[in-house]
Amino acid sequence: MKRNNSNRLIRITLLAILIAIELLMAFTPIGYLKLGVTSVTLLPVPVAIGAILLGPVAGGILGGVFGLTSFYQCFGMDALGVLLLDISPVGTFIMTVLTRILMGVCVGWLYKGLSKVKGKHFPTVAAIFSCAFVGLALGVLFNNNGASPWNYLIGAVAAVLIGLLYHFIASLDPKGAPSVLSACSAAVLNTLFFVSALVLIFGNNPRVLEFTGQSNAWGIVVLLVTLNAVIEAAVCLVIGTAVSKALTSLQLKLEKPPAQPIDAE
Repeated sequence: MKRNNSNRLIRITLLAILIAIELLMAFTPIGYLKLGVTSVTLLPVPVAIGAILLGPVAGGILGGVFGLTSFYQCFGMDALGVLLLDISPVGTFIMTVLTRILMGVCVGWLYKGLSKVKGKHFPTVAAIFSCAFVGLALGVLFNNNGASPWNYLIGAVAAVLIGLLYHFIASLDPKGAPSVLSACSAAVLNTLFFVSALVLIFGNNPRVLEFTGQSNAWGIVVLLVTLNAVIEAAVCLVIGTAVSKALTSLQLKLEKPPAQPIDAE
């Protein structure tokens, strides 16, 4: 019983530390880096670490904290957020908060699922999953914008390339691949869910199109997915993987039951 209480205390402490890190990042320039009309956020990193270490529920909690700080940015700190809040407060809350909760939960489930795949089949499973998910997400965005067949071809090629990248990463280090892929997926899922919600809720609003300088919703997708997604994915891949691996090792040592003494006869 004492060991269970100790493990629970360790997990709660880790969760509290990650929430504190999120809040510290959110209210300093580290959390939201302004790039023109958009922002690059590094907050998926602590969400990914928590989802990997503590599971989907903790990932959802951390994603919710991330989302609330993003929603807070709409009250005068982010020009695009201010505009979206004025158009639809409910839509803005869905776009900023609910998508981040979903992202944290999905990263936790993704890590749990990938951790159960063993041996030589892991790279193939990772590649198929990433390929299908990215292809589906891009298809939803393209359909909403009435895209041409060329856009579908570009989306299919992008999905295949991401699948091959996941396959390559997983084949290099099958044991560490779940952490690597889950950490990287935090940024990918954050971008896909956020941009999908933005396009579905606000993509055809003339005020949003005028503010972003785009003629249609597809232009908004390109604006947000290009540089932003690459920076966030790279940061999550490097920092998220390194920190989660280190903390996982520490957590296992802390939660390991003490060795039983051998009675001398």
